[in-house]
Amino acid sequence: MKTQYLLPILGLAIMASQASAAVCKYNNKNAYCQWATGCMSIDDAYGEPAGKDCAFYIAACEEDGELFTDVNSSAINAGNDWGKGVICADNGGVSASGGGKKEFCRWDTGCYPIKNDRADCAKDGYIYEDVPLSGQGDNKKCEGGRFTGEGKTNDPDKSGELGYCYYGPCVPVPGNNYACEEGGGCFEILNEDKLADCQEGNEVVANQAACPAGSLPPGLSRVIKGHHAAGLLVAAHGRALHISSAKDANVTLYTLSGQQILSGVARAGNSVFSLMNQNPGVYYAVVQSGAYTQTVNVILK
Repeated sequence: MKTQYLLPILGLAIMASQASAAVCKYNNKNAYCQWATGCMSIDDAYGEPAGKDCAFYIAACEEDGELFTDVNSSAINAGNDWGKGVICADNGGVSASGGGKKEFCRWDTGCYPIKNDRADCAKDGYIYEDVPLSGQGDNKKCEGGRFTGEGKTNDPDKSGELGYCYYGPCVPVPGNNYACEEGGGCFEILNEDKLADCQEGNEVVANQAACPAGSLPPGLSRVIKGHHAAGLLVAAHGRALHISSAKDANVTLYTLSGQQILSGVARAGNSVFSLMNQNPGVYYAVVQSGAYTQTVNVILK
């Protein structure tokens, strides 16, 4: 059976034939990756995107998952779709990161391991520790993990409940696509004091989607909350777009000024559109599949 290497954001598993797979090595040991979907063997025979070497696939694992060695190979078998739902650490696996408490960020779009974005998470998300497999991935809320107290508010389960405050049309701040000049914009109300302030002379709206046209900063106005529509799912994570679509999808990457810098096609089904060769910066991607179109914000570090 053909091996298919896919990243975890879309909740995918690797279908593998242990007999035919070209297993990648890390420190001369077979390499495995702990994704949100399970513990998968890493090989370069049928990787996605195709044609890359083991170093690429191992780097992708370190970016979006957790790299392991010494996993009991019998735990990865046809009976569990070659690792789906399996936890590497519970089957002899030794973390290549050296262990320790693993941190996750609860974003609006899901719960993902923290890599180089801890400061961003503390500002715009919520930091959790020791999140079980069942609480990780797209549209998850880090269920079962421990909230550290670090995040944009002191109670992640009340995020968004107070609504958004509409101050007026947004005049973008030069050089900052996520801010408006004072006196304008539409932003989440983070606590009761901010709610009271908003009610004194501004308008409270239910959610970001209810913010009037022209009130969101440019970087937010292009983001569809949740990145999901029937027939198309897109998530930007690490240096890739993770796409699930019923039909082939056309992918175009733009700078925030609207300059097209990359285009390509993602195959129907579950796929990963690599952005590994792009310069660091803030972009937005437009993904079109059949009648569906999604626009997502992309931050490359």
